[in-house]
Amino acid sequence: MPQELIDRTIDLLRGDTAALRACSLTHSALRSRAQFHIYHTVHFTPERWTKYDALAKQSPHLGNNVRRLHVEQPVGLLTRSSLQSARAYGYEQFARPRTTRGPPLFPAATTLELQMLDKTALSPLLLSNVCDLRTIEAIYLRACIVFNMGHVAEFICNFPRLRSLSLCDLFTADDYRPGSTSKDRSYAITASVNTTVPPALEELRFVSNTLILGAENSISLTKWLFEQGMHARLSTLEISAARRADVATLSACLGQLGPRLQRLYLAIEQQDDDASLSDPLTLSSNTGLRTLGLWGLKLHADTESRRPRPSLAWVPRVLKELGTPVLEHVHLQFRAGGTSPSDFDTLDWAAINDILCDQRFGSLRRVTIELLRGYNIKDAMWPYVEARMAELHARGIVVHTYSSI
Repeated sequence: MPQELIDRTIDLLRGDTAALRACSLTHSALRSRAQFHIYHTVHFTPERWTKYDALAKQSPHLGNNVRRLHVEQPVGLLTRSSLQSARAYGYEQFARPRTTRGPPLFPAATTLELQMLDKTALSPLLLSNVCDLRTIEAIYLRACIVFNMGHVAEFICNFPRLRSLSLCDLFTADDYRPGSTSKDRSYAITASVNTTVPPALEELRFVSNTLILGAENSISLTKWLFEQGMHARLSTLEISAARRADVATLSACLGQLGPRLQRLYLAIEQQDDDASLSDPLTLSSNTGLRTLGLWGLKLHADTESRRPRPSLAWVPRVLKELGTPVLEHVHLQFRAGGTSPSDFDTLDWAAINDILCDQRFGSLRRVTIELLRGYNIKDAMWPYVEARMAELHARGIVVHTYSSI
């Protein structure tokens, strides 16, 4: 069979593991491509370590096919108070130098998905036994326990080719200490971090920012990355801010990015009566923006947490100051749980319509209005919005979406 036909056949069977296994056993010409797709992603846990280690020794070529590693540990181990239990069942038993020097289990892996790991598992020493740190280009860090953001900063500097970094819902060890409060936590990165070969990030995302290490830590890490010069190639940023000082810091960072920034997903969380929280924010220098997402917007007051009805006057202001001639997509995302129809006028929809219909936004191809929760009000909200953004709707570029997450 011609090589092109072999490649085409295997690509068509990519999602069928049984068929790929049959191809791998049928003919040697099919084996390499079939096994590449079978073992492209590996789900790694402490109990599977010895199994993968034995498999890699038996068939070393299989490890070269793996490109994505999903590393996690059971939730119970994440909160164990017994160090002896953690040593017996977690990753600590493997976090030691190898007696014989050799290649890692998966030397060609380029993506690390790290989920529900503790401080021990987030160790370059341990991960270097699994993959080659010099080949990793993307890291997704979710629901892990870290010492502080300095620990995260030091961790990512072990990956010189890192291009994409996503952080979601991180915890510190203090969060499990009885009586711990937010005042006990330090957000700034004060310790010295070894940045001999700093990575040049192209994408930086703080995906959720809803738990313990939230907006303050995303700002502190971003500020540190900029101070170390790791933003020279940054074109995609997802971030949130909840304090006026953090908004000012973020605005300064955005000014440094200038026209290089192409995709920005931004959340501003007003937690008190101070409606001037967003005053320092400006995107006037980001003239290369193609996608702008204003996320986590709220139309209503939160009675449980005693948060007032927020001011969204900054949304049309930021859009009006925007000077990018290449803007293609504007994404407005609302946390609508608890919203009532009387809250719809919190945002000046008509002003947004007039601004986005301006001639300078001739490249605009899509306006997404997304509701997170708020199922009971979506049928009332869509006609309300359509009546006030009639020109954009007439162009057929407005998309309404809903998610229950």
